[in-house]
Amino acid sequence: MFRFLTLTLMSCFAMVSLAHAQDVASNQAYVSQLLKLNRVDPEKNISYSKGLDVLDRRVLDSTHYAIGDVKDVLISQDGKVEKIVADVDSLGFRQEMYFDYDTLNVSVAADSYALMLDRDQLRDNMPAFLEGIEPAAGRDFEPISLKSLMGCDVKAEDGALIGRVSNVQINDKNQEIKALLVNVMTGRKRGKHIAIPFSTDIVNRDHGVAVVEVPAAEAALIRQYLIN
Repeated sequence: MFRFLTLTLMSCFAMVSLAHAQDVASNQAYVSQLLKLNRVDPEKNISYSKGLDVLDRRVLDSTHYAIGDVKDVLISQDGKVEKIVADVDSLGFRQEMYFDYDTLNVSVAADSYALMLDRDQLRDNMPAFLEGIEPAAGRDFEPISLKSLMGCDVKAEDGALIGRVSNVQINDKNQEIKALLVNVMTGRKRGKHIAIPFSTDIVNRDHGVAVVEVPAAEAALIRQYLIN
């Protein structure tokens, strides 16, 4: 019996130790990301496009004729651009259309998204572009609106306000949302802007309004960074 209890306790201790080691490794990885994202002033980092600039882009057809303006960008569960929502006004009428980024092999420029479709192809495929996205009930993950992230609160799990999103960093090479730029509202860096790693897991909705909720361990690391 004693031997059994000893083995059980040793097994539990090993599991706790393993979990602790995993937590330490996870925390170290997060700190590394945090430091890397803020090595250069995130507001001046030209390695990434800014979300507000993306929302100001034009949409071009395959002949580089401007057919409309970006209204919003929808982000998939893996944190990448899934659809471009555009106000299309150069096809004889003005409509909100949804263009799938991967399917249409969209190319990116500093001030535009270019579709691999000419104006005739756009007309022929218009019903599909007007459909938008599947209803929430028909999919496991509801895409996140880039526009909804702008100005949303960034909180810790305990509800404490860390700051508000002022912009978003986007890697134009793979259209991945890299980081949220946060206007800090606590600590010594109050009023400053820092970049925090982005994950769709930290974005929740409160009565339809986007809220960024950082897990407790990561929020503690952010607070520590703000103190230093």
